[in-house]
Amino acid sequence: MGGWVFCFYGNDATKQGTQRGRREGPERAKNAWECFDEIRQFAREGHASIPAEWLGTYFRPWGVYTQGAGAGAIGGKGGEGKATPYFMVRIRVPSGLLLSHQLRALADITEQHARGVADLTVRQNVQLHWVTIESLPEVFEALWRVGLTTMGACGDDTRNITGCPLAGVDAEEVCDASPLVQEATKLLVGNRDFYNLPRKFKISITGCRVWCSYPEINDVGLTALTRTLNGHPEVGFSLRVGGGLSSEPYFALRLNAFVGWDQVIPVVQGVAEIFRDADGLRENRERARLKYLFMRHGWTAESFQAELERRIGFRLDPAVREAPPSDVYRDHVGVHGQKQEGYCYVGAAVLRGRIRAEQMRAAADLADRFASGELRTTSMQNLVIVNVPKANADVLARELGEIGLRPGTDIERCSAEIGYWVGRTYWGRGIMTAAVRAVTTYAFKSLDLLRVFALPFTDNAASVRVLEKAGYMREGRLRSSAIKAGQVRDQYLYAAVRPGP
Repeated sequence: MGGWVFCFYGNDATKQGTQRGRREGPERAKNAWECFDEIRQFAREGHASIPAEWLGTYFRPWGVYTQGAGAGAIGGKGGEGKATPYFMVRIRVPSGLLLSHQLRALADITEQHARGVADLTVRQNVQLHWVTIESLPEVFEALWRVGLTTMGACGDDTRNITGCPLAGVDAEEVCDASPLVQEATKLLVGNRDFYNLPRKFKISITGCRVWCSYPEINDVGLTALTRTLNGHPEVGFSLRVGGGLSSEPYFALRLNAFVGWDQVIPVVQGVAEIFRDADGLRENRERARLKYLFMRHGWTAESFQAELERRIGFRLDPAVREAPPSDVYRDHVGVHGQKQEGYCYVGAAVLRGRIRAEQMRAAADLADRFASGELRTTSMQNLVIVNVPKANADVLARELGEIGLRPGTDIERCSAEIGYWVGRTYWGRGIMTAAVRAVTTYAFKSLDLLRVFALPFTDNAASVRVLEKAGYMREGRLRSSAIKAGQVRDQYLYAAVRPGP
């Protein structure tokens, strides 16, 4: 029986100490969130007026990166890179919850300022490219008018807080955790106390049973479950900390804690404070994520929980038994019933997460015509319309297909285009992972999947040894009938391999 291997390898960077020194000074010098007037000034005076510290540091807390030309903005010789006079703008969408008028506004912004194309990311953001400095204030203000923001979507701060896109409608969910996502967002985003963190800080709070927001690879992962207390059921959360991928993947550690609903926000704040105050993490940017407290600094789940309880001022109840999902592929596509009788949701596949302005506008119109005007973005970069009367489901699915958003998984096109697309799109910035997701989606949905690996390697020889041991290579040669691969950044190779018989 065949299976798939999914692997990546790359060299561990050694130059990050100097990069940390370069950026730590400017970040401590001022709070970029308080400097919108400077962005207005740059827009009036043009790209040439932007100082290096803004291009390299201060734009990032605003959800803005310089856009690279092929190798990326910092990927050139000596670290100079090949930055273009354009920007990537990342728009945070907490828990992926969107209203039709917001998606329509995003379509207008995309059409006017981003060459008509946007991307849905693996953290449920919406991402634009080709934005000029002259357009940036106008983009921000258009977003603010509809209740959206880019603040904190990039940089060393709290990234978009993810959750289940079916919050409130999933027939199997433990609870609707989206109010907690919104409350945590208000606590951390724009708060000067959490502006200059050691590195990016990722949080997932979900009430669904399938953990579709992948809490295991977040710095904070809260997953809903129930316990019986004094004969009555009570909803609470398991707590995991320190998860992350990159060159040293690490699954978050589960603490021995049952976190009550009213304890979630104090716990999130407490973990954020531990991370913020961990000066040892600021010594090397390459090892500045929360996971390195456990991987390099000797912390344990027990010592972390003790410090957390000291900061929040109360003891957490012991953990209760949980039931982690067995399926690694977790998404919401197709037509399925909701908890509300007579209603369903329709999940449409967005190929590679890339969506055109006219598709966004049409999807918003369809959500108004056939449902309640509510849409959701997923961690697998797809789009869901919720609260659809069952009588409208078939016609909605058909019309979504007509605009290129087919309910289901667009498997064949995905497999055919992935090799080309990986090499042609922008590197990193949340989109490179789209290639990973696309190939994995193809593996799960089209084939009899045996295993999926996500393993870091330091060189080709190491990858060969691991693959040979796993039975996917013989004498240094891949036993494969299909290989989809692309060299996307330096020595990082993303590949999916289906072994032959």
